[in-house]
Amino acid sequence: MQIHFALDGLPEFAPPYEFLNEAGMQQSVGIFGSRNDAALAVSPLQLLLFRIHDPSLAPPGKHAASAFAYAFPVEVNRDQRGRLKNEMAQRVIDKITRFAPNFKDIVIRHITFAPYHMQTMFAAPAGDFCHGLLHPDLIGPNRPGPKGFLDLPIPIDGLYLGGAGCHGGPGITFTPG
Repeated sequence: MQIHFALDGLPEFAPPYEFLNEAGMQQSVGIFGSRNDAALAVSPLQLLLFRIHDPSLAPPGKHAASAFAYAFPVEVNRDQRGRLKNEMAQRVIDKITRFAPNFKDIVIRHITFAPYHMQTMFAAPAGDFCHGLLHPDLIGPNRPGPKGFLDLPIPIDGLYLGGAGCHGGPGITFTPG
């Protein structure tokens, strides 16, 4: 699920995360949690603040941001979608506010795109913009390097897997795939 925000300032992170208030540290903030948190569809999530590096994206003093939550119930009845989208958006806002207490107060407005929007707009199966589920055992240090996984090397020298549908994402759009 993807949420775009218009903000009336920058998030102010509370201890022990106050180092994120330093210049350049809020470009991309990942918030992870336990596997139990993942079941609640609010972890992991990523917050991106765009105006930090491109002031033209918002008026002076204002900021543009996006948050990505990597879990959402995709197989629900159509009549439940709007309610769930709004509930999940509020959960994301609440989770960010746990780390940056002023976040809820600086949100001017937001728009939320749930998986069914992605499926309709881009023909992404089940709205999955990551080309496959983002499992904890496939992120971070468990991603393959240039020679594949340590225990499963790529058998062809000089073969590089770099397409939008290859493992190693997300962080790319699903459109090229």
